[in-house]
Amino acid sequence: GTNAFTAPDSLLEVLTNGGGTLEVLTVGNIYIPVPATYTTFTGTRNYSFSIVGELTKTDVDQAIAIVGTITSVQFGTTVTSIGNNSDTTGTSPFYNQINIVSMSFKDTSTCITFGQNVFNSCTSLSSFVIPNSVTSIAGSAFTSCTGLVSFVIGNSVTSISFFAFISCTSLASVVIGNSLASIATSTFGSCTSLALLTIGTSVTSIGANAFNLSPLTRVEFTQGNDRNVNIDASAFIAPASLVSAVTSGGGNIAVLITGNIYT
Repeated sequence: GTNAFTAPDSLLEVLTNGGGTLEVLTVGNIYIPVPATYTTFTGTRNYSFSIVGELTKTDVDQAIAIVGTITSVQFGTTVTSIGNNSDTTGTSPFYNQINIVSMSFKDTSTCITFGQNVFNSCTSLSSFVIPNSVTSIAGSAFTSCTGLVSFVIGNSVTSISFFAFISCTSLASVVIGNSLASIATSTFGSCTSLALLTIGTSVTSIGANAFNLSPLTRVEFTQGNDRNVNIDASAFIAPASLVSAVTSGGGNIAVLITGNIYT
């Protein structure tokens, strides 16, 4: 409380026993920093608690009861998955949380899985960086996140399921890292602002309607090893207009589109 000390502004140093630190943020208020293992929800107030393993809808509902409308989340280091691959829109942790603007992860994150529908319809979500620990993004994970403008899928991600980013209508650029081998059916379908796409060194297959209704003007295939890239005829709006693959690094790429090879 502001009256806890006679002269709080004179507390130039705070001594602690047993390790840890205290941070004096404002005159009269002393805050104990939240441990990295805790997940913090921010709304009308902050709420931090320990989540070990899967973060579930029950956890989010508990946070909402305390902070009110959630505007941002920072995930603790002990969260290993957010939702699971069998979640429906009714059971996924963050489905339709329309007021969340940002989500972030600690540098030492151990989260490896984004479950099905996990961020579906988070329409205000504008900032999202996938931690290096994540290897799997389930179906419809970011469906209709209409506030997302750009997205980087890191080199650790090996699996992205159907419809993961469908109808992200503000998404303008996507970078796909070097561990993903296949872009599934309708992964980026109806991303009606998507113009720039960079595809990593491991992609060898692009499925049906993967970028359907996405008005791409530039597709860059990152070189690094020799490979064929098999592209379904319906993967792009007009595959014949993708005259060239802009490449960097070594290796040769043959892009096969309905019998036509572009180099």
